[in-house]
Amino acid sequence: MKVYAFTKKKEYIMEIENTLEAKQAFVGGLIQSVSLTDELDLICNDEGKLGTAVPMAAWIEDGEVVDIIFGNFLVCRYNNVGEFVSIKESDVKVIREKLKPISLLINNTVYIKSRKED
Repeated sequence: MKVYAFTKKKEYIMEIENTLEAKQAFVGGLIQSVSLTDELDLICNDEGKLGTAVPMAAWIEDGEVVDIIFGNFLVCRYNNVGEFVSIKESDVKVIREKLKPISLLINNTVYIKSRKED
């Protein structure tokens, strides 16, 4: 399955086995699935904010930070029966608009990394 992945070192499109075990290994624990859009799900560590995971990305809606995602996570599509499936090339733009990599988080202020393509 093709997904958009965020790690401490980079964000990129990658292939991952479409199993619970593969997703848990990538996020480092139990997974939580959250709707990023009507067609895309964000899969992260269910306890990412509780442990030692670092802030990875800011979730932006209408120019405002609505959440901070901690630890490795990925974004994939889901089909009409709720199964996770590969992203489309056109999804990358939407993902990059909504999820901005964090370079620093100090006193609840988010400092966004710039991307060369932005």
